[in-house]
Amino acid sequence: MSGDHRGAALTTRRRLLDSFNSLVLRGAEGKITVSDIVREAGVGRSTFYDHYSSARDIHQQALAGPMTLLAESILGLQTEERLSFLLTHFWENRERARHTLSGEEGEKVEQLLVAILESCLYSSAIRSLQSSADTSAGAVVSTS
Repeated sequence: MSGDHRGAALTTRRRLLDSFNSLVLRGAEGKITVSDIVREAGVGRSTFYDHYSSARDIHQQALAGPMTLLAESILGLQTEERLSFLLTHFWENRERARHTLSGEEGEKVEQLLVAILESCLYSSAIRSLQSSADTSAGAVVSTS
């Protein structure tokens, strides 16, 4: 796939995800369907299926952002304001959140959050090691 096609595919994928998020943030009633998403994005169903396997698939992708914010908040890497916004959104959409965070779908969200936490912890550990190595290297240079 050429760079132009890859860029266009990423743009379309982003537009679909933004459309899904827009529907959620506007408080779309009931379950958000593929039809809702493609109508919002202004693309055809086949285009949607070029990027996602189902509405559940895009929902899982969309949850990566909020779950990352939660993980970063746990590690002290996010502002209280951003966390407060997210928790307010969850509260205001608690019926949808209850469905999202329970049952089989909830297990997938839990796995996603664990994976993101592991990634954040790993990145934090790497940064800490690099910082320690830089400090040690500076100490060696200054004593020479």
